[in-house]
Amino acid sequence: MFKSWRFDKEGLPADLIRRGIAVPDPTQPDGLKLLIEDYPFAADGLLIWSAIEDWSINVGHADLRHESWWPTLTIGDDLVSILNKIIWLASAEHAALNFGQCPYGGYVPNRPPFDEKWVMFGYT
Repeated sequence: MFKSWRFDKEGLPADLIRRGIAVPDPTQPDGLKLLIEDYPFAADGLLIWSAIEDWSINVGHADLRHESWWPTLTIGDDLVSILNKIIWLASAEHAALNFGQCPYGGYVPNRPPFDEKWVMFGYT
């Protein structure tokens, strides 16, 4: 799995296309046409993705761009793309995928304590 992982193929639009939930459509505001209209993760996620992209373009880290450690990128779109993917993965996607785990796992009938099997190391 990780041998085929590529950073430039990450992010919400690429994920939706890869999973067959959207197709590229340059006439749409986000550049995608959703094949499943009632899919909140995709519909709301694209709004958040656009807001992050707008922030990356207009705000970003303009105060740090002259620091010696700041990477030199030849195309501004590369930086916008990198920032957008990192912010998306660390914020909205993480929240959408993980915040529902606590209520589910914390509800005892979903995870009864006697249903777990203890792992015994060193015993056969």
